[in-house]
Amino acid sequence: MTPSRTPETLTAVQRAQRLNLHPPPALAESDAGHAHAYQDKNPMVVKPSKQERKIMEQARKSLPPLSGPRASATANLDPRSDAELSFSILPVSEIVAYGHNPRQGQNPRYDELKASIKADGITNILTVTRRSVDDKYTPYGGGNTRLQIAKELFAEGDQRFAQLRVIVKEWPGDAQVITAHLVENELRADITFWEKARGVHQFRVELEHEQHKPLTAGELNRELRGRGLNYGVKTIQNFAFATEQMAPVGPWLQARAVNEVTRPKVAALLELGAKLGQGSALREQLQAVMQTYGDALRLRAKSNEDLEAAERLPVELDDAALLADLQLAAVQELGLAGRPQLEAALSAMEADPKLSRDDLRAVGQRPVAVAPPPQRLTFAPENTDPSEPFTPRADPESAAQPSAPDGIQQAPLPGMLAGISAQAQPGRVKAGTHAAQHAVATDPLSEAFKGIRDLLGEINADVPLSDVLCNLPLAPFGFMVDFPPQDMAHINGEPVRTDLVPLRAAVWKLLAALSYQYDRRIPGAIPPQHVTETIWTTTYTNGRQAFEHACAQKAGMPVSGNYYQMGMDELGLVLAAPKLGYSVIKLLAAMEQMRLKFPERIPAGFQPLFDT
Repeated sequence: MTPSRTPETLTAVQRAQRLNLHPPPALAESDAGHAHAYQDKNPMVVKPSKQERKIMEQARKSLPPLSGPRASATANLDPRSDAELSFSILPVSEIVAYGHNPRQGQNPRYDELKASIKADGITNILTVTRRSVDDKYTPYGGGNTRLQIAKELFAEGDQRFAQLRVIVKEWPGDAQVITAHLVENELRADITFWEKARGVHQFRVELEHEQHKPLTAGELNRELRGRGLNYGVKTIQNFAFATEQMAPVGPWLQARAVNEVTRPKVAALLELGAKLGQGSALREQLQAVMQTYGDALRLRAKSNEDLEAAERLPVELDDAALLADLQLAAVQELGLAGRPQLEAALSAMEADPKLSRDDLRAVGQRPVAVAPPPQRLTFAPENTDPSEPFTPRADPESAAQPSAPDGIQQAPLPGMLAGISAQAQPGRVKAGTHAAQHAVATDPLSEAFKGIRDLLGEINADVPLSDVLCNLPLAPFGFMVDFPPQDMAHINGEPVRTDLVPLRAAVWKLLAALSYQYDRRIPGAIPPQHVTETIWTTTYTNGRQAFEHACAQKAGMPVSGNYYQMGMDELGLVLAAPKLGYSVIKLLAAMEQMRLKFPERIPAGFQPLFDT
């Protein structure tokens, strides 16, 4: 018996034969009865079971009725809506300038662009968008200048600009349109700091509205980067400060001045006002000062419009004058004794943010003495023989005006180390002597200075520094070290004992670092008429190259960028010397005590001597 085969396993000939035995029903016999008959006769057709028919019937009954009009996929579309990136020709009157355009001033190349468009038309086609079909179109991503020129030329009678060919974009939201304008202007590099600041501020407002949440500076930075604007977080913070705190003079702000001077100074004033409980009142006073400056600058700009180019006055913000007036307003509003007290309070606040309101106000009322110029301190050695160590004169009775060996001109001892004995107890002075009278402390600051002076005297007793130590009361700890007139191996032309030369150089580097004289604010505060009184300040004013040459030649100090280097081996050499190391540790402890008692004297942060 031949085995039964399924249709899938039949050969082509066999399938043809089977189909011939069971032809499909004629088209005329398509009624239900003939269909059932065909199914009964044709073994290829599987008849559904009773259960399957029941399920199919239930499924048919569950379908919704077909009565009523069929839904249209385009039923809710407005025929006036725009297709994305479609081309169109629009009346020039149907396009208006974008309301949040970051650029506020006229394009500096306006006349040049107008002449070009008048000659050749708008060759760079405008891209436009609109909020809804009921609104007019606005430029997307720049083009406001071209639109303004087209409107002017049409008003002058040029019919070529009655209609404009444009590319139409669907409305993406104000945040995206603002950043598109910023990107376009950044590419052209013709947008000011203030225009960028306003644009970023408006973008933030719109994006926070769209996202229903506030944005941090970091989040704002990421959003802007995602749209092609690579502003750093600090730049964004500068933008925010300018728009929130300096709007009256905003159009005249410069990026570098805001970053390096204006923002730090004004922010410090506002912070001090807040700590003293007068934040709102102080802000109002500062805003009033800025408004005065802004009004004056606007008036000057208006006056320039009637003048020839050669006669026009510069319309620029004088940052130094503005800051001086802002500080004066702060002194008056906060009830401080004067500008020096304001600076002292600001320094104290930055050095110790936890200072109480009463402490800050006390600093703001404390008298501030005017510091004298730096004075060189000179010690004549007992013996200049290279084989003998240097020993400062031991007799305190003659310390105020010691005698010098033959051939060495000894200058009077001014100020800081005058009358300090270098005997076994170098910090002590004899009662009734000039030194004792000089050492009387009249106030806490004088007492602190005396402690520093005594310890420097101890150090000088072990390592000769008489040619470099200088009295400088305006420095945080009251002293600085000058470059030696010759080098570390000589004092007043006489050689220093060989084994003391590296120790002398190491102590010099350490004291120079501790005195804060590497911070430009210290040498910069010395009155111009006194600059030439030290080699340090003279070479500093001669510029970086001269200063670094002096560091190498006179102090043997390598320089890396803005950092003047002292080796760890040199520090170890200082601390390992029995008496000297102990004196240095006591000096560090005294400086820390002074830092805690007089935080306003300590500069906040570090400002290198020279810009990188």
